[in-house]
Amino acid sequence: MTVRRVFLCVLLLLSASASRLEGRPFPPLYPGPLFERAIESASATPAEGRVTGLITPHHLLAADLIAAGFAMIKERDLDRIIILTPDHYHRGRTIFSVPGRDFLTALGPVPLDREGVERLKKLILVGESNLFSHEHGVQALLPFVARLFPGVPVLPVAIGTRSGPEDWRELGAALAPLAGEGALVVTDGVFSAEGEIAKLDEIVPIVKKHSARLFVDDAHALGVIGPGGKGSAAHFGLVDQVDLIGGTFSKSMASIGGWLVGDRKVLDYIRHFAPSYLFAASAAPPSVAAAMEAFAVMQEEPWRIDKLRENFTYMRDELRRLGFELGKTETAVIPIYIRQDLRTLRVWRELLEDYGIYTNPFISPGVPPKNAMLRTSYMATHERTHLDRGLEAFEKVGKKYGVIS
Repeated sequence: MTVRRVFLCVLLLLSASASRLEGRPFPPLYPGPLFERAIESASATPAEGRVTGLITPHHLLAADLIAAGFAMIKERDLDRIIILTPDHYHRGRTIFSVPGRDFLTALGPVPLDREGVERLKKLILVGESNLFSHEHGVQALLPFVARLFPGVPVLPVAIGTRSGPEDWRELGAALAPLAGEGALVVTDGVFSAEGEIAKLDEIVPIVKKHSARLFVDDAHALGVIGPGGKGSAAHFGLVDQVDLIGGTFSKSMASIGGWLVGDRKVLDYIRHFAPSYLFAASAAPPSVAAAMEAFAVMQEEPWRIDKLRENFTYMRDELRRLGFELGKTETAVIPIYIRQDLRTLRVWRELLEDYGIYTNPFISPGVPPKNAMLRTSYMATHERTHLDRGLEAFEKVGKKYGVIS
């Protein structure tokens, strides 16, 4: 009877202790003089340009190195500090752990980024934990944060040893919106295999909401969609909302090389630091001249874009009438889904060798399994007789290999 009462008392004491601690900050783990000396003696030249992260030791034998790292960015205006640390003592019950309380340090308080914590906790992989009370991978950094970045909230994430690459990618995707400015979203304007148009009217608001930047690859959109063939951003009326638009001369320009449109400062930076520019020779003058002339023709002869749209609309409608599966294409790129890799190659070869019709075969791993296809593309200079001859060939070969009935 006595044992039971003692055990019950212990449980009640533990419960009362837990309730008192709930909501209270984690207490300081280390005394202050070590951190103060390291901060006072730190000499580091402020980093130039944008800094997206630091890699620092967390062992206090290297306190001077930690202080030097933070000193490089102490003048920055930060919204939050994300700390990624191993779960050294394997105390987390989930793959990733986050705290639920603020922190006290010998150099002052450090608030928790509660918005970030709640966002991460929506993932099944993430759970709240008290492991941060003695997690030195975080506690060794917090006094520096308290002194050099007072009031800036922290988002510590303890990474469990059971985590793997897929888990890290999922965590990275969840952290990306919290990283603020500096994220670059890259998308095709027209997807080169399926012919679908990227929904920039839906993408742009999300990009702006998270203060990110947007780069649109319009290789397959220039000269195809938008007023005057100006591309996907013009198609949606969002040219001034896209940070960079680029593409190649090798599609509608029928030349060699590439192009990029954006702010002057950004383009100057790319010219000086892009790896493709280093030790590269200038584009060949004939290639540049040919591309410029093609662009002039595009502007002076808008009927070509109208003719192109007429041609690919006709082919899309007729191929569907024959029974081919085309997906959601909206442009001059029209995929014909064959689904089986070997059958795709057989259809491709027969179209080329017996009918003189060239298509682009896409098989796994270039596309997901059972998504094998032939990509077909069309031009303004195709006449109706060309298109009808192609339809006749597609029908014969399609029926022969059981693609259509």
